[in-house]
Amino acid sequence: MRKKLLALFAALLIISTSTILGGCNVQTVYPDTSVSDISQGGTSEITSDETSGTTSGTTSGTTSGTTSGTTSGTTSGTTVGTTLETTESDTSITTTTTKPPKTDPPKTEPPKTDPPKTAPPKTDPPKTDPPKTDPPKTEKKPVGTSPSYVPSAKASGTKVGKNGMFTIDYSNAADGYVMVKLNKASGGEYKVLVQVDGIQYTYNLSSDGDYTIIPMTQGNGDYTIYAGKVIGSGQLGDYLAQKVTVTLNNSMNPWLMPNAYCMYDSSSKCVKKASELCGGFNELEKVEAIYKFVIKNTDYVPTVESSADGYVPYPDRTYSSGQGICFDYASLMAAMLRSQKIPTKIVVGYAGSIYHAWLSVYITGTGWVDGIIRFDGNTWTRMDPTFLDDAYDTSEYQSMVDYVANSGNYTDYYYY
Repeated sequence: MRKKLLALFAALLIISTSTILGGCNVQTVYPDTSVSDISQGGTSEITSDETSGTTSGTTSGTTSGTTSGTTSGTTSGTTVGTTLETTESDTSITTTTTKPPKTDPPKTEPPKTDPPKTAPPKTDPPKTDPPKTDPPKTEKKPVGTSPSYVPSAKASGTKVGKNGMFTIDYSNAADGYVMVKLNKASGGEYKVLVQVDGIQYTYNLSSDGDYTIIPMTQGNGDYTIYAGKVIGSGQLGDYLAQKVTVTLNNSMNPWLMPNAYCMYDSSSKCVKKASELCGGFNELEKVEAIYKFVIKNTDYVPTVESSADGYVPYPDRTYSSGQGICFDYASLMAAMLRSQKIPTKIVVGYAGSIYHAWLSVYITGTGWVDGIIRFDGNTWTRMDPTFLDDAYDTSEYQSMVDYVANSGNYTDYYYY
């Protein structure tokens, strides 16, 4: 580093000395600017005379709008022994501008940025109408009492069949019944058989000498009535037979009367109860009120007497005890409905393989509703108070309704 500094200092010293020594005799020659036409081609030579210290120059050739090979200005100092010669091969000096190569800007991917977080638009939940539900049904209350209708069966004595032991009074067969009795109270078992249209009905005959009401349940036709003492299985002794041709005054008559399997009168407790339940009600409301009362207030209690042939139901007994078998349920309900002037059949037959009893009623303007259970405003279904009582207020209720509503599950045999 020190050597470089020393060399630089020596060079500056030489230059300074030369300037001092030659500066006094310097003559500056300006170029002739009056020459406007300079020949093309040629050379430009500059000679430096080291004696006089004067620089002279001859310039030939022209550049378009540019003076080439001309020295202008003042030279401070003398260049010794130096000749500068420029040879031009063209008449013009072309200035070439070299453009830098085009380069595509570096591709830069935009910085990855997460989309701005925006809250989802607030939307109101879809408007839905609340489910339509029927208003709760309030149970209609009876107003006052409903008049009872209890016709009395009579043995008028105008048409009678009689022997030493039995009397058959068919004076009122057109009203749907005949009257049969044992002439004198006597021990033993007695039966009444009714044969019509190939069907045989069997009734128990009271042994105390009172009349028993036998219904003409098959309507118009020829009936043969037997009254006798049971002397063996399926055998009657000392019997009385009476043929009766029946033409009913009103087809509803047999279903509005008390009879051997549905015995009641105007003083019966069940009749009074029906009157209290049905005050101010129409027929449909009476059916519903009585139906609900029976199934809510009667418990099914099986007994050894399980067939209609050998068992006699008494509506008041069932009403007072709150117990019974299917025949008791049907008989009690039939008595209460008939006492409200609603024709009602007690039907005995088979539910599947079970010997059973149920009801059919007649509604004005509708007709016979066979196997009624309930009325929902549009549809009647089978009424079987025993089956429905078993399932009342339980999860099995609907399946029981479905069963008893299917008439194919029932086979009718007898009507009482």
